[in-house]
Amino acid sequence: MIRFFALGGLGEIGKNLYVLEKDGRLLVLDCGLKFSDVPGVDFLLPDFSYLERRQKDIVGLFLSHGHEDHIGGVPFFLQKVRVPVLGSRLTLELVKSNLGSRAQEYEFIEVIAGGSLVLPPFELRFVEMRHSIPEALGVYIRTSEASVFFTGDYKIEVAPVSGRPTDFRSLASIGDTGVDFLLADSTNAEPETIWGGGGSSEDCLSEQQVYELLAEEIAASRGRVIVSTFASHINRIQQLLQIAEREGRSVAVEGRSLIRNLKIAEKLGYLDGLVHKVVSTDALESVPRNRQMIVATGSQGEPLSALVRISTGTHKRVKIEPGDKVIIAAYPIPGNERAVTDVINSLLYQGADVRFIHSSGHPCTSKDHQLIMLHLLKPRYLVPIHGEWQHLVGHAQIGRRAGIPGERIFLLENGDVLVYEGDKDEVRIKKRGVDGVGTLIVDGILSKVEAAVAVKERLKIGSDGLVVVEAILDEDKGNWIVDTVMVGVVTQHSSAEVSERLNHLLEDALNAGAKQTDDKLRDFLAGFVRNYFKNINQTPEVIIKLLKV
Repeated sequence: MIRFFALGGLGEIGKNLYVLEKDGRLLVLDCGLKFSDVPGVDFLLPDFSYLERRQKDIVGLFLSHGHEDHIGGVPFFLQKVRVPVLGSRLTLELVKSNLGSRAQEYEFIEVIAGGSLVLPPFELRFVEMRHSIPEALGVYIRTSEASVFFTGDYKIEVAPVSGRPTDFRSLASIGDTGVDFLLADSTNAEPETIWGGGGSSEDCLSEQQVYELLAEEIAASRGRVIVSTFASHINRIQQLLQIAEREGRSVAVEGRSLIRNLKIAEKLGYLDGLVHKVVSTDALESVPRNRQMIVATGSQGEPLSALVRISTGTHKRVKIEPGDKVIIAAYPIPGNERAVTDVINSLLYQGADVRFIHSSGHPCTSKDHQLIMLHLLKPRYLVPIHGEWQHLVGHAQIGRRAGIPGERIFLLENGDVLVYEGDKDEVRIKKRGVDGVGTLIVDGILSKVEAAVAVKERLKIGSDGLVVVEAILDEDKGNWIVDTVMVGVVTQHSSAEVSERLNHLLEDALNAGAKQTDDKLRDFLAGFVRNYFKNINQTPEVIIKLLKV
């Protein structure tokens, strides 16, 4: 029997964590984070508690590539679960950098495209997949019962600007050998009835086209150029250094993660010897403005990122002047649209010229990339992964176009378990078959609270405000004194006036009432306050504190 399930990555962008089980042994595929637009929440992680309980059964964690939505959860996961970590050289270097000095505590196994590894009962063969970061790998997994191909993230790029294309020959060979289950990237696949069934033309630009557009915009700029991209987009950084060399521009880098990844890329030989173009931001001031380029983090509007601080005028070293050009070389991840729009508005207000130039690192549906993958691998069953529901459903439609019967295509939710019994050649789905599937929030440190509850509370306070009632009993006199504090609650009168009135009402009610337990008092006060504000069409979060003096 083989089981497959996801703890994250289905019905969402990010938080990718998939698990394959055979004979009670588990192979974990990716362990990523998800960016959050909830106030005070840094990012979200899958709940690892199920895997913590089964730690002894895990044979390894395979990482398909070095983007944060696939490796960002690893430092938190390894605190709970000690397992070997498999990945390409670049991917493992990025993980070790995230771990810092703790990296030496864990076991890492470097794998290469074309290589293989046996982790009983799984036989793994690694395949080069083209993505927006070098050394992305898919993996062909064979067992005595069935075979599985996991694509990771990929795009079809026949002649990339740098690096190697997807290994079509190996994929075709694997397809001829036989693939029972295909677990494949669904990003950009969309139902035909909604958006016409494919990404926009901008999503489908080749890397060569992106390079030419970047070069054209930078060459035409008469002032400083600032380019913001993902810190892990090594290929894009390489392109920018090549253009800077050609245009005679010196380059400064702003953003700790970008500086860190630049050092790793240089160490592994991915910058074509162009690192000499990089200078400090202070040194850049001695260069004419039309010979300056700054590469900065913040393409997603992250609150403390370099581009956000530049856009708000709070960056210590970089100030926008009219004539500067800002190129955002990444489209907003779902959920980040508002933050990115705010950055653009701030940049335009300061006089900058703003451009978007990007191409997705994922399959281009309008160019049939997912259909090509299906024809190469010829799977018996398709399991769309890595995407929101529109992407999963769109991928399922593509699977039917490829000739896979609808009953052999499975749309799963996080926590659903796909069960395959090879002796019967039967597949069944066990809904919510994994206990404890959920989301953890990271707010400075990992928070092991029910994330759904915590996030709901934060959003409610942010939208409706907060009322804190402190009721103090003077035990000598037997009287209650009440102090109410309102935060973010909108009323016709001032907060001080409303608080004072509420204090009197609560004191009268408490002092006139019979003695009750603390729990009943809290319930009574909370209900009283909620009803009071309900009468003026407000629904704030209410906190009750009881003290005795």
